[in-house]
Amino acid sequence: MEREWIKAIDCARLLEREAERATRPAIAHYYCEVAESAVAAGRLDDAQRAIDDSLAADRKSVRAIILAGDLAARRGDADGALRLWQRVEATSRITCP
Repeated sequence: MEREWIKAIDCARLLEREAERATRPAIAHYYCEVAESAVAAGRLDDAQRAIDDSLAADRKSVRAIILAGDLAARRGDADGALRLWQRVEATSRITCP
């Protein structure tokens, strides 16, 4: 299933280049799917990379920020998790009316 998300990312990037259509939020979403699959499989480093890629695609991705906080908490970084989750509120005000 994870490979399908990677294919979706590749297609979205191609669409963005060829049709000059903004697909960054979709790409961020697809990377979040990859991250969740990696977490479920216990591959936390892969999950972190996917979250980083998601935020590189769309730094205001609320879902990616939440996942980053969840991963920080899972790794025992309570302070880091709290900072990330607090970012959600600020980001939500910007992206959600």
